[in-house]
Amino acid sequence: MNGDDVVRKRKKRAGAWLSAALAVPLALTAGCATQQPEPRGVRVPEVPAPSAEVLALRLPMDAYLLSVDEIYDGEAAADLLTRQCMKKLGFEWRLIDRPDFGDWRNRRRYGVVEPDVARSFGYHHVPALLSPTEVYEKKQRRELGLTPEEKKAATDEESGCQRRANDALWRGIRYDDAPAMRFSSKALEESAKDPRVVRATRDWSACMRAAGHAYATPAEAVGDPRWDMAKPPTEAEKAVAVQDVRCQVRTGLVRTWFRVDGELQRKWIEEKPKDFAALLAAKNSFLERARKIREAPAAQG
Repeated sequence: MNGDDVVRKRKKRAGAWLSAALAVPLALTAGCATQQPEPRGVRVPEVPAPSAEVLALRLPMDAYLLSVDEIYDGEAAADLLTRQCMKKLGFEWRLIDRPDFGDWRNRRRYGVVEPDVARSFGYHHVPALLSPTEVYEKKQRRELGLTPEEKKAATDEESGCQRRANDALWRGIRYDDAPAMRFSSKALEESAKDPRVVRATRDWSACMRAAGHAYATPAEAVGDPRWDMAKPPTEAEKAVAVQDVRCQVRTGLVRTWFRVDGELQRKWIEEKPKDFAALLAAKNSFLERARKIREAPAAQG
């Protein structure tokens, strides 16, 4: 699993909050291997579009946490404010096009669950399965293209234009999603211990054993020491992953786990209605402010 701690403090500085938020979908995945860079010179297969089953994996806590598209809406607004600030200082600031990505943040929450992904990548973690990596690459190229003067004007932690933009974007809005992220992570862990999920996991294990693979849990299959995450997946790894998905379907493992996961999340939300109402209100305030910034006449200049 991704080693990043899902409970982060958001920092109101130079876009740091939004950059950290992009890591959330990765940090909440279940059974995924530690992220590794793709080997140089190796052609990475095209990432399949998410399946209908993945698109249906919408959990109660998702409503309170920013999706990739919502994060991009905030980044686009911050970019516009940064451009206005840089223009006043006599510098250019190139805007970045951010695509509509959709919301499949739970694609790897329960491990590899799609046959096409298993056939192409086995158990390997592929960043593009969870967020569009080209946006990150565009931002990297933009920063590398700045002169020393431009970089200082844009990125200075105390008075840079990105810091000012981020402060303006979040001013007066208290959005602390750490508790919701903590609940989401806890629900995933506790749901795995529920008798219904344990029973489905046992059935999954029997299905895998019948196919010649002795794993007690999906996590054991992902963590098999035979799989080298620093190299492309082997045919053996991909074959096991495909069988893994077949056994999930036959036993209803993901369907059961998702249902129990959602039950726990709804229970905790209902136990803290004021806290979650405040979190949702703060999220909506942020998105509304970002929308107004993007639609303001000054944004077109």
